[in-house]
Amino acid sequence: MGIRLSPDDLGQTGEDLFRRLCSQAQLVCNKSERDRAGWDFVVDLPIPIDGAKTLDQRAAPACVLQLKSTTNSNPARMALSKIERIAKDPRPAFIVVFRLAPDGREIAGYLIHLIGPLLGRVLQRLREAEAAGKSNIHKAFISFKYAEVGTRFEPTPEGLRQAIVGACSPNQVDYVRDKQHQLERLGYEDGGGLQAEAILWVESPQALSRVLVGLEPMKPIKLRAFDVRFGVAVPYTGSLFDDAEELRIEPPTIGPCRVTIRGAPLEPAAVFAAEAFVGPPVEIEGRVWVAVRHPEFIATISATGVEFQTEGNFARRARSLAAWTTITRALLYLSSGHGEISFQFQGDLNTRLAVPLSGDLDGPYLGTLPQLVRFIEAWSRLVEMAGVLATEAFSLNDLWAAKGVQIAADLMTNPATAAWMAFDAEAFDRGSDAVEALYFNSCRLADAAVTYCVKVTLQRIEGEYRSVAFTPVDARPEVGDLTAYAEECAGATGVRLLINPDNITEVSPPLAAPEV
Repeated sequence: MGIRLSPDDLGQTGEDLFRRLCSQAQLVCNKSERDRAGWDFVVDLPIPIDGAKTLDQRAAPACVLQLKSTTNSNPARMALSKIERIAKDPRPAFIVVFRLAPDGREIAGYLIHLIGPLLGRVLQRLREAEAAGKSNIHKAFISFKYAEVGTRFEPTPEGLRQAIVGACSPNQVDYVRDKQHQLERLGYEDGGGLQAEAILWVESPQALSRVLVGLEPMKPIKLRAFDVRFGVAVPYTGSLFDDAEELRIEPPTIGPCRVTIRGAPLEPAAVFAAEAFVGPPVEIEGRVWVAVRHPEFIATISATGVEFQTEGNFARRARSLAAWTTITRALLYLSSGHGEISFQFQGDLNTRLAVPLSGDLDGPYLGTLPQLVRFIEAWSRLVEMAGVLATEAFSLNDLWAAKGVQIAADLMTNPATAAWMAFDAEAFDRGSDAVEALYFNSCRLADAAVTYCVKVTLQRIEGEYRSVAFTPVDARPEVGDLTAYAEECAGATGVRLLINPDNITEVSPPLAAPEV
């Protein structure tokens, strides 16, 4: 029987063996003289010859290793403080375990690559030490069943070289990026991340129901946050919640939901593509079952029916012409008391859930909705007549201010318009009781600019000539020369009398903003 080496001699034998194998394998190993960095050796690997890269572009690969020598098959046990440093090094990190005979003869080698699940084990062990308040981790240890998790290699120069070079990625940049991502994200899968405990004051069961379905924010009286990784929670010390005066629950989604709001039969419906969310199944009085969210509104479904509420400042919010058409039409139907709102949820498109509103719709613009809808739809038709694209968003306040657009849309699309024109009798031939003239003008709202012309039929009434009919003649994209345009329309219609818009004075606004 040979001599049984002491633990120190066994460690030195393993170190000598590693140095010799590296030299014979043309691997340059650099010994850590003061082993406080967490590694025994930095090993420089052969620089790959890659014709696709120039000398200034190719990388000089290297890895860090911790060496362990043992005479048995028991798990390799190492200080957690040393493993932390080697595991967190951005370069490839390995534990090399030499299985030696008691007299120091080499039997086998094992390469443990600290990446993926094995890197996760190290990070989890560190998280557990943090949670237990054991910051002095040089007295803590971690063990690896090296024969199970390591790659076995023959303790020869070829065996060592093949094991190390084969485990190192040829693309160091991608390897470092992937390892950094693992260092940051391992353990946060399956419910990990930030969690908080909050003490809340809720005014009523109805308010709590809206909080739980994400419609109203929580206003915590006391808040404690935790960072949960590998299922282990430690107090969160970052600044994310420093200014958090309120928090909002994001309930689970049940997918897309088509919301359809209808008016009278044969009237065009207002259709919205929304998303539905479900609150927790807790027994609360007036509990919201489902919240349906759209950028324009929130609709909540409960045992008592549906509540409908628009989002944001209705007048100041900018919308496209198409969006204004849909939302105002929907509000008009709902405010009429005869509108129907229905929902079609994902996976159940053949079944409509029609639910009555819980109460009457209210708001500052309900009185002007009919007139507002008529104007928006009239402007849409005029834009289509002119062949103009209207894509730029505008606010309701912009619309109130667009008097010229309101007049144009009404004159060109409304046979029963309440608009009228009147002129002194001296402006026309007194021998004629009826006169035809052309009125022409240009108007703009957002990016839609239109030039139009209408024929005005005027009759002598009580000493003046007053309009009794407007007949659309032409609509086109805005022209640069209104006079030339008017002459063109006159030639096409045979009507030679032209009404210059500069000579028209507005007596009363066609559509005024409501008092709010």
